[in-house]
Amino acid sequence: MTGYSLYNTYLVQWSAALTALDAILKKAEAHAKDNGIDVDVQYASAKIHEDMHPLTFQIHIVTSVITMPLNLLLGNAPQWEGDLKTFADLHARVKSAQDYITSLKPEDIDGKEDTVVKAPGPLASSYPDGLSAKAMCENFAIPNLYFHLVTAYDILRKEGVPLGKSDYLNPFLPKKN
Repeated sequence: MTGYSLYNTYLVQWSAALTALDAILKKAEAHAKDNGIDVDVQYASAKIHEDMHPLTFQIHIVTSVITMPLNLLLGNAPQWEGDLKTFADLHARVKSAQDYITSLKPEDIDGKEDTVVKAPGPLASSYPDGLSAKAMCENFAIPNLYFHLVTAYDILRKEGVPLGKSDYLNPFLPKKN
């Protein structure tokens, strides 16, 4: 049995999440095209409820919570402003995050799970001494990633995009040989 791998535990999942997100966005675009909908007008700013953030924010957070722990650990991950407005912006952001994730090798992060990283934003006051890279991934990045990924899916479902569970899950499933 092999030891714990930060790479296999998180980066493989994060790559699958980005693949799922891109597929969901593409399906939304196809639905919009078939129905004469302007994705940048109707979908990009869509929300589930008036007091929630729009689709563009969900994509910003998904990509940011994936790269933030890596930036804290390695210092070389992309960092972005929340300035997404169009579907072209959304696809470019997802691609940038995916390109970064796939550029990493297991040896880049494995063995660094106990490295203490500075807690970002709202976590800083609760963890002034920082968190281990593993805790940052496990207890902050993963829950936030899935929350905002599912929220993006739900926003598009609310807008009438015919998404199904398989659109979300298929990228996470093992590939058949």
